[in-house]
Amino acid sequence: MKLQWFNDTKRTMKKIKVDLHVHSSHSNKPNYWALRKFNCPESYSSPELIYHAARKQGMDYVTITDHNAISGALEIAHLPGVFVSSEVTCYFPEDGCKLHVVVLNINEDSFREILELRKNLYELVDYLHHNGIPHFVAHPLYAQNDKLSADHLEKMLLLFRVFEVKNGARAKRYGTFLEELIVSLTPEKIAELADKHGLTAVGDTPWIKGRVGGSDDHSGLFIAGAHTVVPGATNLDEFLDGIIKLDSAPAGADGDPLTLAHSLYSITHSFYRQRLGSGTSASMPFIKALLERFFASDGERSSFLDKLKLFIRRNLPDGSDRGANGSFEGMLDKEAKRLLKDTEFLRSIGTESRNRKIFAVTSYLANRMIYLYTERLTRISFSSGFFDIIHSLSTIGLVHLLISPYYLAFHHQHRGKQLMADLSQRFAAKKGLQKKEKIALFTDTLNEINGVAITIRRLIDIARTRGIELTVITSSPNPTGYENGVMNFRSVGDFVLPEYPELKLHFPPVLDVIDYFEREEFTRIHVSTPGTVGLLALSIAKLMDFPIAGTYHTDIPQYVRSLTSDEILERAAWGFMIWFYGQMDEVMVPSASTRTQLIERGLAAEKTRPLPRWVDIDTFSPRHRDPDFWNRFGSSKSLKFLYVGRVSR
Repeated sequence: MKLQWFNDTKRTMKKIKVDLHVHSSHSNKPNYWALRKFNCPESYSSPELIYHAARKQGMDYVTITDHNAISGALEIAHLPGVFVSSEVTCYFPEDGCKLHVVVLNINEDSFREILELRKNLYELVDYLHHNGIPHFVAHPLYAQNDKLSADHLEKMLLLFRVFEVKNGARAKRYGTFLEELIVSLTPEKIAELADKHGLTAVGDTPWIKGRVGGSDDHSGLFIAGAHTVVPGATNLDEFLDGIIKLDSAPAGADGDPLTLAHSLYSITHSFYRQRLGSGTSASMPFIKALLERFFASDGERSSFLDKLKLFIRRNLPDGSDRGANGSFEGMLDKEAKRLLKDTEFLRSIGTESRNRKIFAVTSYLANRMIYLYTERLTRISFSSGFFDIIHSLSTIGLVHLLISPYYLAFHHQHRGKQLMADLSQRFAAKKGLQKKEKIALFTDTLNEINGVAITIRRLIDIARTRGIELTVITSSPNPTGYENGVMNFRSVGDFVLPEYPELKLHFPPVLDVIDYFEREEFTRIHVSTPGTVGLLALSIAKLMDFPIAGTYHTDIPQYVRSLTSDEILERAAWGFMIWFYGQMDEVMVPSASTRTQLIERGLAAEKTRPLPRWVDIDTFSPRHRDPDFWNRFGSSKSLKFLYVGRVSR
């Protein structure tokens, strides 16, 4: 009796872990145009690398789910604990909407039949259920060809019993949303959907769904980061049976933009090594060292001799390295050398995750290069350095191109928000699916003496007293940090306007601001100024599909005219202002005359809203009256003049 109890307890504690979604170099027909253009596969991870990495991460069994292929899984099928799977691209026949279905533990015969049926999702689903093949929908909320709608999701809920709710390449919010949606299902809701779409729901209890997780790794960096567990399973058959019986559960880490960006970088790094070799290793040894440190596998590491050469070069005086030649490559490698010698910086990221380390290094280099070329730009004479200006601007553009995988990743992590909004309206789980508003207010001016800064400070206090989540985001030479409702980012560099030296434009660290915005999960953007920080806010709104509003505080074109007496510059200023505020969903204006002026210049009238003005009746109250105030100045009976106007140094 005791032995039976012990065995039952041991069985309950046991659980099988498997990464059910991982890609190898056999996923060689990419969906992305850019990868197809350069004949670059979606992954360079060898099947054997995946096998050993998964085992090292504690996976009990290993499978590979290449796109419409099983050759990668077959390559390691002879190894212990391997089963064959594939991620199959399927289509709704009525409109060609794509979705990905992962089929598990298949053989070559069944795979051939699956490929023949995948053009018609309904026929494929019938085949999978009839033959008892475990399967699930991968990343259900991700639109493969921009046709995915709420109707398609409703049909999936009728056709499938198991959904991937934790994907190592997708942000947590998508999995959380999908889980809440699944939990909200009822027999009545399923019956309503079946009647609406003319489909028969699959399973005896179609309102109950199974959940799985997978890393969706394409780079070899994050294998088994997200995976699936089946409690009580002791072998592969019991694990797969647990998925069919809806006993599985997702485990591990959700994805984020950094995971996706670093996967793209890893693929690019592998493509470079394979196609171009190491030709620039001699000219950019420190960049090579950084890439190797974070992206290379053990088999790609440098030899001892190469490491010795790097050590010697790193400790040579700065004037002796190639960065002195002024080329982009030389300057970039010089900054990489500077980073490798920055022990304080390296120590600060020492305990961070691999993702955070890579991001910190990339942001460090990007910020340094933008700063160097921006500083060079400010020192060029407009009259004598036209081509130097073009060169500096184009190089700054090149830096942004080099960090574009981050921009692409942040963009992709916000695709599908409209779909989620549509689903929220259709399903009863609205309470759980709605997020509280959290506003980010971007401003170029906060610490200066002017009316905009005073207004923003007051807004922070009012938001706090009214329970509104408001964070002011700005950039200045002060250290990066959060204090009293303000998140300041240390500027990459500063630019002083020759005609107005009191006004400095601070260049914010772009990636750091975007990353902060993503991690804090803001829901709305408000812009107070059209400077560098305001432009970054506008870029974030467009990149990540967020609503954005702005406030027109200052008549900048008038200042341009007053400071330069140049009508062309004044017209250019107006052109910029109308373009900038024209990108907003709404624009707050301080007066009717300002509104009329903006509309006459081309701003859409329907975008404008009055900016309410107020008097602080606690500060400006008769109870503060002091009858002896003027006596201190010896002018109690003399005539006084009061100035009311712009507050500025």
